[in-house]
Amino acid sequence: FGYRLALPRLDPSGWGPEGNAGWGPELLQMGDWYPALVPYQDGAGWQSWEYWPVGDPVVSLPGDYDVRIRTAADVVVAAPGYAGEADGERQYRLDGARSFAFLASPNYVRFDGTAGGVPVAVYVTRAYAAVGPVVLETAVGALQLFGELYGPYPYGEFVMAQNGFLTAMEYSALVSLSGFAFDSYADTPDSLLVAIIAHEVAHQWWYGAVGNDQVSEPWLDESLAMISELLYYERFHPELTAWWWQFRVDRWEPAGAVDVSIYDFGSSERFVHNMYGQAAHFMADLRQAMGAAAFGSFLRDYYQQYAGELATGADFLGLAQAYTAVDLGPVRDAYFR
Repeated sequence: FGYRLALPRLDPSGWGPEGNAGWGPELLQMGDWYPALVPYQDGAGWQSWEYWPVGDPVVSLPGDYDVRIRTAADVVVAAPGYAGEADGERQYRLDGARSFAFLASPNYVRFDGTAGGVPVAVYVTRAYAAVGPVVLETAVGALQLFGELYGPYPYGEFVMAQNGFLTAMEYSALVSLSGFAFDSYADTPDSLLVAIIAHEVAHQWWYGAVGNDQVSEPWLDESLAMISELLYYERFHPELTAWWWQFRVDRWEPAGAVDVSIYDFGSSERFVHNMYGQAAHFMADLRQAMGAAAFGSFLRDYYQQYAGELATGADFLGLAQAYTAVDLGPVRDAYFR
């Protein structure tokens, strides 16, 4: 069927999900822009939920995408799965994906690299071209690290593009990267930009490959993305781990249970600053209780078992307990209702 979209103008200081699809003076960002089939669960039927403008209010199973984009010749399209042009249309094919998103701008500059044989493309606006190599280097390092720690990267390529608002957002094989983070970047790794690149790259494993109910159990993928940030800094900038805890977590004074839904919050800002921080502390305490080696083996097995599926919190916690003789009940009790 056919339909038209009336896209909102982007607020540079705005939080997602409002604005995941929107336009600004320099660019168009298109995330969650099409009707999507909700997941079907054996014994439970079609899974549905009420939209709420907090966090990531979507639950998706993998699908195969065949997309055609028609635009002016001077517009640069940042999207995964480019398959050529025909009849004035740019064609894209992305299989086994939970989403298909793209960004477009006549002002994008592209930087290319590889991570473990995976092509990596980074798009930034001309005003931030000097930052492009940093974005590329950080993304490549994160892709290589998480491939080592968790398992193979799940797609044939990776695309990251500067967006026009505050939030960064993960999609299959693509990251829409916070324009605000570019504005605040000061040419050092103790920055929001570097931290969220690691965070969003990790979502290719924890959301892209291993899915979960981001409406009812958003802690599941976000806790893994937060600990991945820490693992990135431990590997590449170990002198900054104390800075990371203060800047990304503790300055917001997170409190409360981890196992909340998006409906427990009235804004994405409160949701991120509270739940993400508690999720980071939970994962750090879980790693300490299990031991680093057992924790790493558990994450690799979790990835292998649930790639392509929708995992649950019970799946995660049950598998974690199977990897240690230590009773993880006290850790669960400290963070879960």
